[in-house]
Parts: sequence; C-alpha cells; structure tokens
Amino acid sequence: MRSFLCLLLSATLAAAQGGLTIRVDVPLVSLDVTVTDATGKPVNTLTRSDFSIYEDGTLQQIHNFSAVDIPYNVLLLFDCSGSAKPQRELMTEAMTRLIDNLRPQDAIAVAQFGSAVDLRVDWRNRNTGTMDPDLRAFAGCNNTDFYGAMKWTTQKLEGVSGRKGVIVYSDGMSEMPLRRMSVGNQSVYRPADSQDDPAFQRLLQTVRTSATAFYFVAIDTDLNARAGTPPASIYSMQQARSRMEQLADISGGRVAFPKKADDIVPMYERIAHELGSSYSLAYISTNPARDGTFRAIAIRLRDESLRIQQSRQGYVARP
Repeated sequence: MRSFLCLLLSATLAAAQGGLTIRVDVPLVSLDVTVTDATGKPVNTLTRSDFSIYEDGTLQQIHNFSAVDIPYNVLLLFDCSGSAKPQRELMTEAMTRLIDNLRPQDAIAVAQFGSAVDLRVDWRNRNTGTMDPDLRAFAGCNNTDFYGAMKWTTQKLEGVSGRKGVIVYSDGMSEMPLRRMSVGNQSVYRPADSQDDPAFQRLLQTVRTSATAFYFVAIDTDLNARAGTPPASIYSMQQARSRMEQLADISGGRVAFPKKADDIVPMYERIAHELGSSYSLAYISTNPARDGTFRAIAIRLRDESLRIQQSRQGYVARP
C-alpha cells in the first residue's frame, strides 16, 4: 500500500560524530522502512549500520538516518468540498483512530480545506489532552483550492523539526488549465497534462524542497470512481490522480485508493502504525542524471532473517 519519492532540497546534514553540521544543496532520495521478525513483531532497535541501500543494484551511501523512536509530526488535512462533505463523520472517526494509534512522543495537527484552509487543531502531542478533531463546515468548503492547500501545508511544516508528514484526504480536483482535444468528431476542452500546468510545476518544486512526506487517501479518482460516474469525468479524475501520485512520489509518501467507505478508517490505522514503527533513510544517488527514468531501490539488512517493508520500491528521476 505504499508508494514512492524523490526529494530535492537544501538539506542540513548532521554528521553522526561530533555534532558537525554540513549544509549542501543535493538531491536526496528518502524513504521509510519497517522491519519485522519471523513472527511479524516489529524490530525497533536497529542502527544505521544494519541497513544497506541499493539503487539499480549499485550500493549507495546513507546520508540521513532516523531511528524508530524519533518523533513523527503528522498533519491531517481533509478536503471538505464537494464529494467529501457527506463523509465528515467518517473522517472524524478515521482521525480519532489514527490519533489513538500514534505514540506519545508524536505530534499532530488537524486542518480542513476548500477554497481556504481551516486549522482545527494546532500542534500538540497525543498525550496532552483532548484533540477535539471536530470537522465543522466553514464558508471555504464551497470551493476548492487544492494547490493552495498543499502550499499552505508546506509552510505550516516548514519550521517543524524532526520527521514530518501530511496525510491528505481528497479527490485532488483543482482548477487545472484546459487544452483543446479531439474526441471522436468533436473538439472539447479537457485538463492539460501536469507538465503543461505551470501552477502544478511550481507546487511540485515547493513540495520537492519541503522535506515533508505527502500521503494521500485518494477518493473518487479514475481508479476508484463511484458507480454511475459520467465517462466524460474520468479524464479529469485521471489528471487529478496523476498529480497526487507525483506529489507523493517526489516527497517519499504514498497514495491509497479506498474502494469503499469501510476501507478508510482501517487505512488511517495502518498509516499510523507504519509511521510509529518506521525508520527513515535518505541517500544521494550516485547517478546524477535527471533523465525521467525509473530507479529501483532495494534495502538490505545485515540480519537477513528479518523482513523489511519499504515505503517505495523506486522513484522517477524527474528533471
């Protein structure tokens, strides 16, 4: 259920010895991994030296490593517009279950968005009292600014130290630029591909440099459309889904596609469990080409009896 990432950022790398800090501008490839023993029990005591990273079969140097016990800062962001409105109660349940599965040291914030962002709960640890995750409707729910909400998210997390991620519940629909296409004997206007969307390309660059992993619970896409969805809508849904996948890919997160409403709450529980039992690793690829090819990532452990699950199996080396 996990997807992928390539993260380009100005990174501050702390040396493992002596607290030395080196600031460099490099393309970092980041991912989270969970490790279990033969019985399925999480193994949470490994160190950097227990891991090896290979890209397309070539050994890479691990530049950043975060152990399991390092806190995770999680922003829950919910789309309150359009088709998401009727599921507000379900979202509250999913949020509550995720919070219950986070660790005491993890911090959480909750927001919803439409044409604007409504911050419901600012940063606090799970054990600091009631979260009050009530997603009340507000005026901004009447329209959608998906790109603006994603940019707000990166700004909200910019000053947060430690590991950080955002879990977005949305269909990803936004005001995408249109282009004229021929469909049969008709000329119609449909959303442009992402590479021809300047606003999205700016957002992609912002997310690329944010050091924040983006996770999406994607509803009403072309992969999990509701029964009776007009065929003319599928192309727009495909374009929205592609954009969410690119944001997840570039940041080290993933996209999940619930097939029915009953899938959503368990998805949030699994995400919380995985975040709370994961190691975070990052490396600088020895292949500097940004040629649009797919690069396979393999994590190997010193103890080969252990089992590993990666947040991504690879990434696309985007220009």
